[in-house]
Amino acid sequence: MLILMMEDLENMKTLSDWFEYLDEPFVCSDAFALFEDLNDLISNQSDIGARIEGRGSGGKRQQAEAYYELVIGKDLQRLAKERNYDLKYELEYGDPCSKKKPKPDWTVIDGQERFVLELVTKHKSDHDLVLDTIDALIRQTIGPVGIHYTGFPTRIRSEEWKFSPKCLDCKMLNLYISGLIHRIEESRVLQQDAEKKICIDGMSIDFTVNGGKTRLRGGIPHRYMLSIAEKARKLDAIAEKYPVIIGVTSTKHLRAAGMTLEDMTKKLYGEICECIPGQLNLCLEDYCTIVSGIPSLRKVTGIMFYHLKYIPKKDNPPTNEKVILQGCEYFKNPHYEKEYPMVLESYIQRVSNIQDSEDLR
Repeated sequence: MLILMMEDLENMKTLSDWFEYLDEPFVCSDAFALFEDLNDLISNQSDIGARIEGRGSGGKRQQAEAYYELVIGKDLQRLAKERNYDLKYELEYGDPCSKKKPKPDWTVIDGQERFVLELVTKHKSDHDLVLDTIDALIRQTIGPVGIHYTGFPTRIRSEEWKFSPKCLDCKMLNLYISGLIHRIEESRVLQQDAEKKICIDGMSIDFTVNGGKTRLRGGIPHRYMLSIAEKARKLDAIAEKYPVIIGVTSTKHLRAAGMTLEDMTKKLYGEICECIPGQLNLCLEDYCTIVSGIPSLRKVTGIMFYHLKYIPKKDNPPTNEKVILQGCEYFKNPHYEKEYPMVLESYIQRVSNIQDSEDLR
C-alpha cells in the first residue's frame, strides 16, 4: 500500500470530480425526473422504467441509452410546446400487419410535416475510462508527454477500480495514480539521456513528445460507424417518406479518436469506398458491413453529434447533478436532394444555437 501524507488524502478527488474524464455519465435521479416530465409521451412506461433501473441483459448500456433519449427528448418537448408541434416517442411505422415495425426514438410532427430522430449511444469500458483518467492526470502534472500503453496491470479491472457506487471516493485509484506520477517524476530526474523513454507499469512515457495523445484509438470511430450504418438500415423505409436524422450522443472520446466528425460522415456517405480496409484499420467484415449500409445512409437527412455536459451537484444553491444538452454539430447528407420541412429547419436552428447554461432544465 502506498503511504501518502494526510494532506494528500484530503485533496483526493471524489466520484463527481472524475466525471470530467468520463463519457457523459448516467445520473439515476435525473433520469427518473426526466421520465416523470415526459411520461405522458411514453406508452410503454414499464419498459423504459426497467431500462433506467438497469434491469435486463443490457445493464448499464440500456441505462445510458434510455437516459440520453430522455435528455434529447426534453429539449424536443420544449420545441414542441413553443411551436405547437406534436411529439411522439417510439411511434410505430410500417405495415400494421407486419410483426417487425420500426419504432424510431422520436418523431416531431407539424400537420402534414414531420421529421424522425434516431439516437446512437456508445460507451467505453471501465478499463478504458481509467486509462483516459490516468492519461489526463499525468499530463496535468508532468506536462506534454507521449504515452503508449503496452500492457497495463490486470488489477485495474477489479471492482475497486471501477467508477461505481461501491467506490464513491475512488481512493484506490487516487492512491495508485499519486504513486504512479511520483515514480514517473523520480525516473525523469534520474533520466540521463533525454532521448530515452521510461517504462513503468506497462506504460512507455516519452518526454520528447510535444503534447498530443499517442494512444492508438482506431477502433472507436469504427464502432460508431457500424452503429450509425445499422440505424440507417433499420430506418430505410421511413427515410423514403420522411426526413430522418441519426443523432449521436456520448461522443466525448470520439472527438479525440483520430478521425474528425466531418471525415466520419464523409466516409459514411460513400467516401469509405475509396479506401481499402487496411487504410482504415478495419477488418474486412466491418468494412463490408459499413459499405452495405451506404444506400440507406444516403437516404437520411443528416447526422447530428450532440454536445452533452455533466453538471455536478452544488451545495450553494442546492442543485441536483444532471446531464444537459449544450448544442450540436450537424452534417447534412450531400446526397439528400429534398427540401427540409419547416419543422426540421426550426429544430436544427434551435439545437445549433443552444448555449451552455444551467437553467436549461
